[in-house]
Amino acid sequence: MLDKDYKFLSINKTAADILGMSPQEMIDKSLFEIFPENTAAQFSRNIKNVIDTGQSLLIEEKMVVQDREFDNSTSLSPIKDDKGGVIAVTGIVRDVTDRKQLEEEHQRAAKLESVGTLAGGGALLPIRRQDSPHVSFTHP
Repeated sequence: MLDKDYKFLSINKTAADILGMSPQEMIDKSLFEIFPENTAAQFSRNIKNVIDTGQSLLIEEKMVVQDREFDNSTSLSPIKDDKGGVIAVTGIVRDVTDRKQLEEEHQRAAKLESVGTLAGGGALLPIRRQDSPHVSFTHP
């Protein structure tokens, strides 16, 4: 949970561990003290949108944490006071990198299958082994 100044009010242990810190170390620190400038700016724009509109927001975007880039799905929700004013924003961030990679593989396989059909009159069938992240293709 972050306040209107983009400072952490609370954070769970799992999220703090991913960032290489303890939850206690992160409390009262700004996004800009924890993340690289461009990542913090990106997050703060999304949080500002929730603060300004009072509406929840679901975003899928790339994120870099400790030199590792991954795709994430972030759900941001406003916390409001008795008068309906936004006083903080909660966020849930999910790593969806594996899902995105599978979607991209599926799209590539579909394209290759259509090319194979056009070129040879027969379809290429995608084969994915359990022990490999790669897809290979064969004629039936």
